[in-house]
Amino acid sequence: MKKTMLVLAMALVGLASCKKDDSYKAGIFKGPEMDVYHGKAWTWIRINSSGIIDQAAISINDDALNSVKIGTGNGGGDHQHNDNVVLKFHPFADGSVFRHVWLNWNPDGHPPAGIYNKPHFDLHFYMVGSAERETLLTP
Repeated sequence: MKKTMLVLAMALVGLASCKKDDSYKAGIFKGPEMDVYHGKAWTWIRINSSGIIDQAAISINDDALNSVKIGTGNGGGDHQHNDNVVLKFHPFADGSVFRHVWLNWNPDGHPPAGIYNKPHFDLHFYMVGSAERETLLTP
């Protein structure tokens, strides 16, 4: 009996001292918060138990939503993205297809009329880095 207890105790110590593979963890992982008017916005990802990202999203808190500029909503915006924030992902998302999100508030909306002419956020999920994105957007 004493030998059995000793073997079990040694096995438990051995298992407890094994290094776990922390290359991924299941759960929800929040990216860095960025200022959006008087509030914050951030990305988050959900990694399942197989280590696969099965959700990628953006959160914008109430302070940000309640402090955005409100325009006329006539669709007269120029869609030039003068009011944007780059949101990065948690490092656990490095293996995903997305590199960052570009969050842009459009206080007057933008063309085409009847579709995007109300105040709204544009959410652009990019599969390239910020520097490459800038070259794509420069006329």
